[in-house]
Amino acid sequence: MSLEGKIAELVTATNGLINTFIGKRQEIDKAVERAITTIPQNERTYYVDAKSGSDGNAGGQDAPLASIKKALDLTPVGGVCSVKLLSDYVLDRSISVVGRYLIVSASRGSQIKLSASYYLVGDKDAVIGRFICYSGSSVELENINIVLPSSLSIKPAPVPSHSNALVCAAMDGGPAILALKLNFCNITPADDFVGSLIGCPSSFLVLQCNGVDFPKNFGGKYIYRVAANTDPATLVNARTNLQNL
Repeated sequence: MSLEGKIAELVTATNGLINTFIGKRQEIDKAVERAITTIPQNERTYYVDAKSGSDGNAGGQDAPLASIKKALDLTPVGGVCSVKLLSDYVLDRSISVVGRYLIVSASRGSQIKLSASYYLVGDKDAVIGRFICYSGSSVELENINIVLPSSLSIKPAPVPSHSNALVCAAMDGGPAILALKLNFCNITPADDFVGSLIGCPSSFLVLQCNGVDFPKNFGGKYIYRVAANTDPATLVNARTNLQNL
């Protein structure tokens, strides 16, 4: 074969390799694109209407869920669960928040209430309906009127404990850092409310408040085991942007 013929064969083979490479690259690009589109959204938004919603609904504004728990169940671990309340919500049981960032909000000016109530655990303890955080979870409440219950008629009487904190964690399974963020919320406690906003003896606690209205008699009920009028700068197991507790 002449030199020209050999060169022509090399050119043909080279062009074939180039075309094969281009084809494989296009296949790879399409496979990567398909993989990216199938990655689940880590941030989910659900509407919740405790009065007329259903946990069998999709969770949109026109087909809201009935419970915050269902919204959490539909959110992948490691994700952000944003719950938009459409009506008042009674927190009459504990809700486990496992490996998720939970945001519960209402439209500004709606005066929607998140009302906690006491319930019995067995026959021994009365504890508050609360968010129990596990595996690095945190809770944020926004534009909510937080109503904290009276202990007057509760038997047995509630006692101060981290189980009577609105946001708490199990002592043996809670996160290293337990955080509660309040944005533009009103705190409305009964005069004889027993409990606190956040508490866990084995976690470092963070309480962040922006535009929150607290009653004058709320001292000692911000953070479990922190007495009224404590200077936040003296705390070793908690941080807050509040000037006085």
